Amino acid sequence: MDAQIEVTLISPAKVDGEHKPVGATVFVSEKVLHQLAAAGAVPELAVIDGEIEVIPSAFEEAVAVKAQEIATEMVAVAIPEAVEDLVDQLKKAVARGNLLQEERDAVENGRNQMAGRAEAAEARVAELEQQISKAAVEDTPPEPVPETNNKKADAEGGKKTASKPKS
Repeated sequence: MDAQIEVTLISPAKVDGEHKPVGATVFVSEKVLHQLAAAGAVPELAVIDGEIEVIPSAFEEAVAVKAQEIATEMVAVAIPEAVEDLVDQLKKAVARGNLLQEERDAVENGRNQMAGRAEAAEARVAELEQQISKAAVEDTPPEPVPETNNKKADAEGGKKTASKPKS
């Protein structure tokens, strides 16, 4: 059996005993394809390296050229818009990254300050424990604890009190 070739009709034709309208796609043998081409029902044919190719009509070529022009124009407009949008997104991402880095640095700085305070507090606790141990052995009272440098805690009396809800 002959290989079937797909073609689109450019004029009405009778294929396999059936009338087919313009634009119908049909599968035909090579012999029927040549008959349809001779009748003008399909575009002209070319045989290249033993392969049958349909030669596009002038109209089909004009449509292909115009489609290429339109696609080129659309791409020429779309690419700069897409690049501009991506640049805006990149700028926002960089700004957000910078903000997050600043926040990270502030947290790191606060952590370092708190670690320094914790070390000083641990040293003071160790010193007070030694004084307490020494006082327990010698049976003498420990030295008085100096006041704190925390002005906010001193101002609030060392504790925060809950405010009463207004009724």
